[in-house]
Amino acid sequence: MFSKTKYILSVLVAMNLIMSGCGIKIGEKAKDTEVSAKVKSSQCLNQSISDFQLFLLGDATDEAVEQSLFCLQNVFVAFKDNIRGQNKDSFTPQEIVNFVEANFFADGTKISPQFLAQVMKFKVVLFGGSEVLIQKQEIDQVASFMARLKPDLIRLNPHMKIIAMQWKIEGDSATSQNNEERFQSAKDEFRHFTLKFLGEFESGGRAYQIDHLIELITETAKFVNSSEKTITTIQKSRVFLKKFKQHLIGGTSSIRGDDWKKLGLTLSEAYFQALRYKYFLDPLHNEQVEEKWSFYRKIALDLSLLVETLLKAKETQSLTNDEIYDLLQPLSEIIPQIEVNLELLKGLGDLKIMLLGKSALGNRGWSHSDFIALDKKIPDLFKNLSIIFKQFDGLSLKNQGLITYPEFTTNETKLLLAIYEVGHLLEGAYDIQSLKSLIKNLALTLLKGNATIPKDLDAIFNVALSGKTLLTGQKSSILTPDNLKVLFNVGIRAYLNYAEYSLFLAQYEMKDVRYSKNLIRLWPKVKDTLLTELKQKYTHFLSTEELTDLVLTLQKEKYLSAKFRESSLTSLFNALWSNILNNPESRIKDQIAQIGFNQITLDQLSKEVFFFLKNQKNISEIFENTDRIEQKDLLAELNLRLGKASDAAEIMGLTQLKQFVNQAVPLTFNDQGFLKILSPDSNFYRYTDLAKSNIALAISRLVIQGYAEDLDRATAFGGLLLPESEFVYAQLKPAAVDFEIIEESNTTFISSRFREANLFLATSNGDSLADLGELHQLILHILSGVERANVVKQKINANCPPLFLAPNQRVLGVGEDCVLNIYQQETDAFLDMPIFLDMRTKFKPDEMKAYYLSLLKAAGHVPNDQQIIYFTDANLFPHVVQYIEMIFATHDLNKDGFLQKNEAMHAFPVFKSLLKQLVASYKQIKEEDLPGVFIYILKFGRPPNPKNLGELLKFVAFIRDKDQKGWDIQSTRVDLGKIFNYIADATKPVVTPAPLVTN
Repeated sequence: MFSKTKYILSVLVAMNLIMSGCGIKIGEKAKDTEVSAKVKSSQCLNQSISDFQLFLLGDATDEAVEQSLFCLQNVFVAFKDNIRGQNKDSFTPQEIVNFVEANFFADGTKISPQFLAQVMKFKVVLFGGSEVLIQKQEIDQVASFMARLKPDLIRLNPHMKIIAMQWKIEGDSATSQNNEERFQSAKDEFRHFTLKFLGEFESGGRAYQIDHLIELITETAKFVNSSEKTITTIQKSRVFLKKFKQHLIGGTSSIRGDDWKKLGLTLSEAYFQALRYKYFLDPLHNEQVEEKWSFYRKIALDLSLLVETLLKAKETQSLTNDEIYDLLQPLSEIIPQIEVNLELLKGLGDLKIMLLGKSALGNRGWSHSDFIALDKKIPDLFKNLSIIFKQFDGLSLKNQGLITYPEFTTNETKLLLAIYEVGHLLEGAYDIQSLKSLIKNLALTLLKGNATIPKDLDAIFNVALSGKTLLTGQKSSILTPDNLKVLFNVGIRAYLNYAEYSLFLAQYEMKDVRYSKNLIRLWPKVKDTLLTELKQKYTHFLSTEELTDLVLTLQKEKYLSAKFRESSLTSLFNALWSNILNNPESRIKDQIAQIGFNQITLDQLSKEVFFFLKNQKNISEIFENTDRIEQKDLLAELNLRLGKASDAAEIMGLTQLKQFVNQAVPLTFNDQGFLKILSPDSNFYRYTDLAKSNIALAISRLVIQGYAEDLDRATAFGGLLLPESEFVYAQLKPAAVDFEIIEESNTTFISSRFREANLFLATSNGDSLADLGELHQLILHILSGVERANVVKQKINANCPPLFLAPNQRVLGVGEDCVLNIYQQETDAFLDMPIFLDMRTKFKPDEMKAYYLSLLKAAGHVPNDQQIIYFTDANLFPHVVQYIEMIFATHDLNKDGFLQKNEAMHAFPVFKSLLKQLVASYKQIKEEDLPGVFIYILKFGRPPNPKNLGELLKFVAFIRDKDQKGWDIQSTRVDLGKIFNYIADATKPVVTPAPLVTN
């Protein structure tokens, strides 16, 4: 390889001196004057070349540069006046080669004929003349040329360290204004010099073929021993340069006139952007995001201004996608990563329209006016993008545990402002379908091998279209600028909510106090996200139709496993807006039914969420340092907290929790999620007990507020009447059917639950209302019953062959005997109900099966000829078992397993209303007779047969006996089962079973 000096000689001497014929030593015998001139030239030239080498390294003084150039001028003149070749007025190229090789290449380096031929072609472009001779007058032109350039080279000298890649920047490259100013000064001077230098070519008016330029560069590369790869790359650039000349400069593949300046501008700009990368970008660390984007902005603006300048001079003042594609195709031969297709360019054009608005070419290309508009956008766009990327990096989920809440809040504020600013830069519409096409084409081109198109891309975009309709209120795939602002502002807030959850909540369990505290801090931001959506959407609400469409689309595209029908979703959402999340005063007093999720429903939801979260925080604090607390100690702690609480919502929440805990029968759960009823340690509360209670209280409050028709009852959580509960059922039943909780044919579900709430719970009082406490406990029983039912169902599925199938082959029913056998053997599903399990040892199997069948009938089972039990009934069996156990837990005061007379009288007020219904047909029965009726039914399992006169007389005598003879009872659970059996027969209509469909 050549040394740096040899390289400089090859370029400066071979290209400049050769052209001028300086210092030629010809083959004939030299005269004395010629020798003298040669010696003087050599002495001056050696120093000149040495100084010029320092110039190229940025180490020369201005005086040295001036002297060097002066020397070269004198050498040219001396050579012309004193040296001659075979011809008096000219020199051949080979004479020049001989002289250079003899005087400057002592190592035997040779200049190839091909290199020499290309140098002579270049000489002709600059000075004219012939490709085979150098006239002496051309040497004068060289001297004059150097004299014209000398002031510009001296002006360029202070900047040569930057230009020659020898600059050692001072301080912090990212922040030093002085460094940027020095760099910009160097760029301006280099651009000035380039235009001045190439202006010399322009003034000559001669054409120079791009093919010749490529060959000159190729031969130069060979001369300095460049690698084959470099030479191949130079050759491959031929077509690109021609295309660049054709599409951005104009004309044929020859360079002439002002083509030189356009080419100079391009090369100068490209070189200095490479220098900017080397000096400023490359040294930056990954975390210096904002600093990097500052330089990206400068690069983008400079290149945009360059293209704007080139297009302004172009006849069409535009660059079509076809031209861009034609231009980039050969470039992909050099840089394989730069692979595009016309569809990709069209997609990028769509993004251009979104940013810049209307354009003469639309998405078919870029015009001069597009770049003028882009120039104006780039500073603000890149400034905000730098903030966005920096804040995204700061909010990355990898920073969990490394970022504090104040830091997060600061980053959040900056990011929101930057997104807002970017949104307001957008002027045009954008089609979501274009984005899908862009993704596909990026994966096939620029991201080829680095990105894979999701197989479900079409499904993703179908969901995105549905989501877009929900958020904007407009069904088309077109995103207007206003739509984009909504998506940007709401989307970034939603992301920030998710990031905050991931950074500050996800690492904690719900039991952890920090989880509750941070969730209380997060919720107002979630509310703000929803409020931003409602305010910026032109309708100001999320409609039932829009939400239904989104859910159905998610189902269709297999992102939801549920199988909702459109009608059930409509009913469910309307229930939310009109009732559950409606303001009670608006609903009852003003008779306003909301038509979607709006600010009223958001405020109602937010109030309940805060109520729930404050309760959850207290619960977490109570169990922060303990696993379980005895009932009396828990009551003391709740009283202590009530004494310190000042917030009205917190006081109400603590009061409701206290009411839940302060009852005769504790409702606590085991690890399987089963209620512990009559279990030895049921009076010890754990975190999960109060957490579930908090959920149940929240649901109960929402239902009462949403459906009580009396304003006082609604606002004070007074409870629901049966007709109100039936209306709840009517609205929510379709969704419950879709969830396979109940069957479509079930018409008594809510009346059964209402009866259970009023009869079988620790707080049941038998009145006409299902109050807050009763609903709350009913939900807890349902949660426990569902868990028990799931265990039983698994055993039934594993051991009982299906005897009834729905048309979709879902198992609906199994054999009665098999189910009863499972109940007789099953233990796991009935853990922590020890008395129920002990019954198996105290009663015969036949008695137990009769008992189970009675409870199944209470659950809704209607005996049939096929002896099939439907799963909807079997799933309710554990619930009924729990209710029986709760009756004994509540009313069996001495815990001996029997209900005696005094205990029955204790329970009587609860069952009074039901008794009235059961004996309503007995006209002779008065209200004061009802206690006796209750004892009679407990003793005999049912009222008398109204057609049997003997039974009637005995019945009347029994209930009205003042001495209460025969009222001593020992009612067991089996006896109670008989009563449940009677109640089921008396209150449930006979349903004709569907025909048997077997496997």
